[in-house]
Amino acid sequence: WLVRATTRRIPPLRLWRSLDANPAATALVGDSFTDIEAAHSAGVASIGYANKPGKRDRMTDLEPVL
Repeated sequence: WLVRATTRRIPPLRLWRSLDANPAATALVGDSFTDIEAAHSAGVASIGYANKPGKRDRMTDLEPVL
C-alpha cells in the first residue's frame, strides 16, 4: 500500500488501523520532525526526507530508519 496522508489530519496509528495494516510491516516517510515523532509514537519505522539544507543532521537525532 502507498497512502499519501498528512500526520496533522490523520494520526498514523488511526490510518494503519483503518487500512487493517500491520504497523510493524510498514513505514512512514516524512519531511518534518513531527512526522518522524508520529511514526515513533505509532510504533512504525520512519524514513526522514531531508528536503532542506541542514535538515539531515537535525533529523538524524530523531533516529529515522533512513
